[in-house]
Amino acid sequence: MKTYKQTWSDRYKGISYEICFWTNGNMQKSENSDIYRAGGIWNSYIIILKKQIPKHFDSLIGKIKYWRGHVSRNYDHLHNIFDFSGDITFYESIFNEKGEIIGFKVGNDYNHILNDGTEDEQQILSDVKTAIDIFISHYPNYKVWSSMDGAYVMPRNLEKHNRIANLKLNRKYGKEE
Repeated sequence: MKTYKQTWSDRYKGISYEICFWTNGNMQKSENSDIYRAGGIWNSYIIILKKQIPKHFDSLIGKIKYWRGHVSRNYDHLHNIFDFSGDITFYESIFNEKGEIIGFKVGNDYNHILNDGTEDEQQILSDVKTAIDIFISHYPNYKVWSSMDGAYVMPRNLEKHNRIANLKLNRKYGKEE
């Protein structure tokens, strides 16, 4: 049975997030409506890179845990930092080509019993934005990516940084403003 997945990606206050909805024929059957209330499953994820919070990043990486013969990362310490509706149900480390952890993706699967009633994109988006706001309240000195030169700077400095980076690029490539 084919599974169909739609993914929306964006940034809120400079923090990347994804919202996904996936479904298949089984999830859309009326006899499964009590399990798949929305005819599928919603997921949301927030992506945090080391460059965004370099001083605090290592303390946020889930510690390795062993459970029933499986190795995974414990993310219990993140529950207060990312206050998703229904809590965190997903954690994944992001690696570079050298195998170093350079970020992580944390999220929620809204098909759990704790998310009863959370069934549409606007509710999920609101939940993601709330979780990002709570993260920012813990790390107000976080950094955001500059599309001008790829640097990471504090949000309050981004506009000035981009103006200066733009001037440098214009000088480098012979364009005057």
